[in-house]
Amino acid sequence: GASGLVSVHIPATVTNIGASAFAYCPLLMTFTVDSANSAYQSLYGVLFSLNGTVLAQHPVGRGGVYTLPEGVATIAAGAFAGADGLTSVIVPTSTTAIGDGAFASCANLAAVYFRGDAPTTGEDVFGKVLGIVYYPPTASGWGATFGGLDAFAWNAAVEAGAGFGMQGGVFGFNVVGSSGMVVIVEAADDLTSPAWTPVSTQTLSNGSAPFEDPGSVDKPSRFYRLRMP
Repeated sequence: GASGLVSVHIPATVTNIGASAFAYCPLLMTFTVDSANSAYQSLYGVLFSLNGTVLAQHPVGRGGVYTLPEGVATIAAGAFAGADGLTSVIVPTSTTAIGDGAFASCANLAAVYFRGDAPTTGEDVFGKVLGIVYYPPTASGWGATFGGLDAFAWNAAVEAGAGFGMQGGVFGFNVVGSSGMVVIVEAADDLTSPAWTPVSTQTLSNGSAPFEDPGSVDKPSRFYRLRMP
C-alpha cells in the first residue's frame, strides 16, 4: 500500500474500484466521495457502495472497535487488510458474505462478534490473525472454527453464589463465559416499559469478571441483562 496516504477522495467519474485497492495503507484515515458519484458513498469516512450493502474499504489507519452498520451484506476483499490498530469488529445480522483476505494481517484484531448466521467466506479471510470469533448461540452455520479462527458461542451468564447480591451497599454479581469475551451489562428500573441503559462493559479475563452497579444504591428494584457488543 501507499505508506504516506492519509485521505482519499473518490470523484464522480470513478465508479469501479478494484479489490484491495487501498489495503495496507497504514496512515489512511478517511474517504470522501463526490456527491454525484453513482457507485460509492462515504459514511463517517468509511467507503461503501452507494446503496450501503457493500463495505468496500475501511481506512486502514483507524484502530479500536468498529461496528458495521445494519444493512451491509458483503465485506469486500481486503476491506480491513493491514489494519494493525483494529482490536475488534461487530458484524451485523445482514452480512452474508466476506471477501478474500478481508481481515488479513490485522495484527491486533482480538475478537470478531457476529450477530447473525455464519456468512460465506473467501480465501484467507483472517490470514495472519490470531483473534477469536463469537456468535449468538441460536445462530446457524457455525462450527468450532470460522475462517481458520477458533469460534465460540457467545454464552455469557450471571453466576449465582459468592459475589451475587448486595456487597458494600451496592448490588453485584459475577459474569461468566468464554475467556476474553466482551460483555455489556445493561440495567432497567422496571420491565413494564424498560429503558435499558448500559452500566458496564466487562472483559471476561480467564472466563469471568465481577460486576457492581453503583446505580442500585437508591433503587427499590433493578433489572439486568447481558448483551454482545
